[in-house]
Amino acid sequence: SGHASSQQGTNTAEASSGRNEVDARARERLLEARGLGSGREVGHPWDIDCAEHETLCAAPFNCQNLTSEQVKSWKTRVATADGHSDLRTWCNAVEHENGIAKLCIAKHDLKSNAQVTYDMQVKAGVGELDGSYCFLEGYCVDTEVTYNTTVEEAEALCDAKYGHENWTSVSNNVATEASLLHPFSFSLATGFHTRDLSKAFALLACAMGNYHCDVVYCRDTYCKNPHYVERYGHFLKEYGWV
Repeated sequence: SGHASSQQGTNTAEASSGRNEVDARARERLLEARGLGSGREVGHPWDIDCAEHETLCAAPFNCQNLTSEQVKSWKTRVATADGHSDLRTWCNAVEHENGIAKLCIAKHDLKSNAQVTYDMQVKAGVGELDGSYCFLEGYCVDTEVTYNTTVEEAEALCDAKYGHENWTSVSNNVATEASLLHPFSFSLATGFHTRDLSKAFALLACAMGNYHCDVVYCRDTYCKNPHYVERYGHFLKEYGWV
C-alpha cells in the first residue's frame, strides 16, 4: 500500500504540474477575452496607429492622448478618481474595438454588439466562461437594462447591485488575483463554477463602462441558448437571482 500511495503521489504531482500549465493558459485566454490581455503592457499600448484604429482615436476613448501614468494607474484603480467608469480602459483592449468599444459604447448599439461579441467570444474559445458568467451574475433575469441604457445609467445600476465603493475601487489585477486565489473555480470547458471570478469580472465591467453591454450581450445570446441554459441555469436559483 506504501507503493500505491507513493505512486499516487507521483501521479498527483504530475497531474498538478500539468494542471498548472493548463490553468496558466486558461487564465491568459480568460483575461484576454475580457479585454484584460497582458500582452500590451509590454511596449506602449498608447502608441496607437489612428489610421488603423479610428474608433479608439475618437471620443470617448481618444487613445492617442493616453499617458503611461494613466495606464499604470489602472493597476490600482480602474474607475476614474471621481468614481465613474473609465472608458479609456478600452484603449488597452484593442481586440474589442469593433465590438464593445465601437458598437456598444461609441455607437450605443447594444443589440448589434451582443451578436458581434458573442460570435467573437465563442470563436475565441471562451463561450463557456461567458455563458456561465451570465447566469452566475443574474444577467439572464435582469429587467433593468434595456437597449437604451446609457453608461451613466449603468453606473447607477452597478451602485445598486454591487455597491459604489466596490466597483469604483477595483483594480485591473482583480481578475488575475481571483483566478490565482481560486484556481479550480473555472475552466475553458466548464466555465466558472462559483461567483469568485464572475463577480470580479462584473465589477470590472462596471469600472470599464460595459456593464449594460454585458447584460444585453448575455440576455440576447447565452440566456436563450438551450446548451447554456441546461448547463448553467441552476445558478439563477442557487445564487438567489430568481
